[in-house]
Amino acid sequence: MISIAPRRQVTWDWRAAGNFLFGGAGGGFMTLLAVFVATDTPINNILVLIGLALAGLGLFMVWLKIGRPLRFLNVYRNPWTSWMSREAWVANFLFAAGLACLVYGGPIAHGLAALFGLLFLFCQAQILRMARGIPTWRTGAIVPLVLATGLAEGAGLVSLTALGGISLPSWIGMAVGGLAIVRAATMLAYTNALQGGQSPDAVKPGLKTLLWVIVGIGGVAPVILLALPTSGMVAGLVASILVILTGWHMKYQIVCHLGHYQGLALKHEPARGGAAPGTSSRPGWSE
Repeated sequence: MISIAPRRQVTWDWRAAGNFLFGGAGGGFMTLLAVFVATDTPINNILVLIGLALAGLGLFMVWLKIGRPLRFLNVYRNPWTSWMSREAWVANFLFAAGLACLVYGGPIAHGLAALFGLLFLFCQAQILRMARGIPTWRTGAIVPLVLATGLAEGAGLVSLTALGGISLPSWIGMAVGGLAIVRAATMLAYTNALQGGQSPDAVKPGLKTLLWVIVGIGGVAPVILLALPTSGMVAGLVASILVILTGWHMKYQIVCHLGHYQGLALKHEPARGGAAPGTSSRPGWSE
C-alpha cells in the first residue's frame, strides 16, 4: 500500500504571504479611519495615502507571484465563484473610494473607503478558507482571525503615524489594546478548531508557538504597556510595533510554513474475496 503523508505547500511563498501582510494591514487601516469620522476627528490625507499604499503593496506582491504578470487582467474574469477575483474587484472600489476621500472628503467617501477596506479583508480571509486541501486554511475560524488581525495591525499602524507629527485622537491607544485582545481571542478559537484530528501532526508545534506569540507578545504585553500609569508615547509606540509584527509573523507562518496539504488516507486496506478488510491508514495524523 502506498500512502502519502501531509506535506508543506510551496506554491504560495513570501510574495503571496506579502498580500496578506500588507494588504490586510491596509484594509484594516482604511476601515479604522471610519472611526475618525464617527468621532468627528479630522483626517489627514496622508493617512488615506498610507492605507492605499499598503493595500497596493500587497497587490503588487501578488503580481510578482504571477507566472505571466502581463496577463493579470484575467483575475477579473470570474467574480461569481473566485474570491481572488472578488478581492481584485473590491480593491478597485477601495482605491476609487480612497481617491474620493482625497478629492472630496466627507463622511460618505470615508465610510465607503472603510466598507471596501473591510470587504477587502473579508475576501482575503475567504481565499484561505476556500483552500479545501489545506486543513490550517480551510477552517471557518480563520475568517475572524484574519479580520481581527487586519484591524489590529491597522490600528497599530495608525498609531505609528504619530512619529511623523500627525495629530491622533487619544482613543487610538485603546483601539490598539482592545483589538489586540480581540485578535488573541480569535487566535485561541482558531487553534482550538485545529485540535485533535483537525490538523496534521507536523503543524501542531507551530500552532502552539503561534498561540503564545499572539496571546503573549502580541496581546498581553501591549495591553500591559498601554495600561501602565506612566505609559506615554514611547510605550504606545512599542505596543503598536508588537501588535503589527506579531500579526505579520502569524500570517507569514500560516501561509508559508503551516499550510500543509492533508495528504491521502485509506479508510481500510483492500482485501481479496471474502477476507476481512485491513486497518485504516492516515499517515501524519493522530486523533
